[in-house]
Amino acid sequence: GAMYSDGEPVQNQLDFSLLYQPMFLIRGLFSEITIWMGWLLLAILAFILPGWVILNQLWGKNTLGVFVKTALSAGISLAIYPLLLLWTDLVGVHLGVWNAVFPLLVGVFYLFYRVLRYRRELPAWVNRLRNSIRGDRFWFYAAFVLVLGGIIFSRFWAIRAIELPLWGDSVQHATITQLILDQGGLFTSWEPYAPYQTLTVQYGFAALSAVFAWLTGYSGAYAALVTGQILNILAIVCLYPLSVKVAGGKPWAGLVAMLVAGVLSPMPAFYVNWGRYAQLAGQAVLPVAVWLIWESLDGLKNTGWKQVLLIGTVLAGMALSYYRMVLYFGFFALAILLVYAISKWRLHLDTWKQFVLKMTPVILIAFVWLLPWVLRVSGSILAQSLETGLTRATPVEIIRDDYRGWLRIGESMPTYLLLLGGLSLLVGLIKRNWALGIVALWAVFLAGFKALQLVNFPAANMMQSFAVIIALYIPISLGLGWFSVYLADLIPSTSKKSLLLFLVTLLALAPGVNQARKIVSEPAFAMAKHPDIVAMQWIRQNTPPDALFLVEGFTIYWGTAAVGADGGWYIPLLTGRANTMPPQYALWAEAPRTPGYSAEVVALVTLLEQAPLDSPEALAALCDWQITHVYVGQDHGMVHDLGRQLYALDELQNEYFTRLYARDRVRIFAFNREWCQAE
Repeated sequence: GAMYSDGEPVQNQLDFSLLYQPMFLIRGLFSEITIWMGWLLLAILAFILPGWVILNQLWGKNTLGVFVKTALSAGISLAIYPLLLLWTDLVGVHLGVWNAVFPLLVGVFYLFYRVLRYRRELPAWVNRLRNSIRGDRFWFYAAFVLVLGGIIFSRFWAIRAIELPLWGDSVQHATITQLILDQGGLFTSWEPYAPYQTLTVQYGFAALSAVFAWLTGYSGAYAALVTGQILNILAIVCLYPLSVKVAGGKPWAGLVAMLVAGVLSPMPAFYVNWGRYAQLAGQAVLPVAVWLIWESLDGLKNTGWKQVLLIGTVLAGMALSYYRMVLYFGFFALAILLVYAISKWRLHLDTWKQFVLKMTPVILIAFVWLLPWVLRVSGSILAQSLETGLTRATPVEIIRDDYRGWLRIGESMPTYLLLLGGLSLLVGLIKRNWALGIVALWAVFLAGFKALQLVNFPAANMMQSFAVIIALYIPISLGLGWFSVYLADLIPSTSKKSLLLFLVTLLALAPGVNQARKIVSEPAFAMAKHPDIVAMQWIRQNTPPDALFLVEGFTIYWGTAAVGADGGWYIPLLTGRANTMPPQYALWAEAPRTPGYSAEVVALVTLLEQAPLDSPEALAALCDWQITHVYVGQDHGMVHDLGRQLYALDELQNEYFTRLYARDRVRIFAFNREWCQAE
């Protein structure tokens, strides 16, 4: 809403606190938690259980602990849905809701089958479980439940009052999700939401959001918001097995890594403010993919075709979620290979032969899975932009500006975590923990890769320092996971060690959860506020289907692209009416229905950045575009104080525009097109 002064809305919010009667407070919290439990149940059924089935069938190692197995299953599940949509689309079959229901049913039937087959062993299994949580292990299980519960609570609490996902990236994710829902699978045409006719951008997160929407009946936009928080939970859970491996099998290391990444570090919790969901989806699968390949390298002779098939499949699904993940994974694999070549394999030719024989099929399988998508992307605008990075020199200033982002690293990660993370990696190297050396080397590779754009190195133009900085929670949490058990091992008594780790975890958890639950900055990052959503209802009811809205925006990437700047960006998705600002993914990477349309969008924004809306050249542009309405959002094009308003309200107070709607700070004007005819 808006604060009113003398009957007029102003760009401020009133600050107030609510007091609840205890009974109403309890009822409200119970209602919220009930909804969250439903989300969790669906997340387990859709995003963990299918992967559990695949892991059991293809990995074949029953020695995995339940927490490791659950985390691996989550990563595998998240990887299969993009592949399912890709291959069903290839054969011309769009399953609709069955894209979500079929994997879920397979998992449920498999679970029932396992229960029926091993029902006689269930009492013994229950007894083993009961015995495993006694003694020193009790403190670990108790801490695990508390940490996981705190992470879940903080993620869902943060979005309890949000109606749409935040910031600009969410517009494109919500749009792709809704298009998948509309088409029952993958699509090529972005209509009716944007005039584009190809899909070549990463869509893995949208596929997962569509799965959740099919299971809940939510809209694509709201499903994207909730799915983003579910992935924010799973991205932390999936760090567990990798952290345990780095620490040599110590489960407390995995738990501490979850604590650090889940509630102490602002990343990835802060991703919700940006709608940075594609990177989040990729980073949820990344630790699982790394664990699978690392385990395979540790047991090359025992790696069979099933394991090879599983790794290749996970890699392919991960790539469809976030293209940069190919680089993230590739550098991790390269770090493992270099460290193993120096410390273990050396000139053992038989080992190198096994490596080539086992890992080459992994790459081939991933390529086969991705082949339909590779063929779709080849020759596209996206492929041309990648090719440009190989053939055109990059100015030094661009690289320098990108690396300047590291000067603001403190905005993404607290100084104490940076220092502790660096200290843990340093101590690990001194202690010759090669696993931590791999993690440190991976971070160095990622950070330095952008510089290779100076020599037009392949894919270097795809890397972005900001994307690396906000992923630093991964090496920091892995390092602190190992460091915590290293310090704890200095205590000779096992019982005292477990109790101490439990108390330290508990001490850090409460303030961490309190910080994480308040991570959302909705007034700053909400592209569409509640008054915008109310205005969307008015638009649906009071404007013709062929209406075209001029909306706020600004140019980016040195004037080569443009993005929206307030709730008007959501008009096509929420009302079915057209606007002048397509989703950024579409404008940047897809082919428009009318050649040159993307350039026309940027040209219009560029013109309005330089000329007032009531100027002759601006009015002529509105006529050429056949614009019928002008939308002024709740933030008047100033979301997050960008300071680059495209048109001011006083530019609409003339004979060229007629005000149709005014509520809070939202305004809707009709453009008087009779002026166009007169001209």
